[in-house]
Amino acid sequence: MTCETIELTLVDFQLAAVDEETRARIEAHLLECPQCLKSYLALKRNLETAESEPAPSPASRARLRAAVAEYLHPAPKPWGWWERPLAFGFATAALVVALLITQSIASGPGAAPRTLAGAQHRTFSP
Repeated sequence: MTCETIELTLVDFQLAAVDEETRARIEAHLLECPQCLKSYLALKRNLETAESEPAPSPASRARLRAAVAEYLHPAPKPWGWWERPLAFGFATAALVVALLITQSIASGPGAAPRTLAGAQHRTFSP
């Protein structure tokens, strides 16, 4: 590519509006030509730091900030009408299962007796 062709495509190159083959040729030319590289860097600096262009309105900035904040930290989704009872049902089922497992373990072989109150009132006669 010639320097004149490069100069015409630098804006498209900066804005990623060129195809892969053209991009590769421009990158190769910029590595070899210091003058085109200077032009590209000046164009890039002007595009990124331009203050002569009209600034966005405060309302536009506020909308953009709100959109970015919503994207980064979305609001939690409210429970659906069916999700809350379902969650309580699962929690209750898990609690019942845990109680049954605990009772099974506590009353299994080698477990301590449940109460000695009934044994105290009994009289043993030989």
